[in-house]
Amino acid sequence: MKKRTIAKIDPKAESHGSNGHGLGLADRPGLLRPDEAAEYLECSIYTLLRWTKLGKIEHVRSGKMYVRYTKAGLDRFIAKRTVVPER
Repeated sequence: MKKRTIAKIDPKAESHGSNGHGLGLADRPGLLRPDEAAEYLECSIYTLLRWTKLGKIEHVRSGKMYVRYTKAGLDRFIAKRTVVPER
């Protein structure tokens, strides 16, 4: 059986746009880096990246190396998995 690996994404990597000037997509306000998103979800960064790779969580890709998350997308992820006990 082939072992699955998680993409090696630097969670704190900074981007400077495609032309090297100004803010690139990965630097826009409101987008969280993987380490920030993992902290927000209270999970490990490896769990977050696995969910990302499996398509279980909304994310924004900027090139091959950069992945970012919105708080709204993370909140939707939490809401989908919230279990309300029956009375």
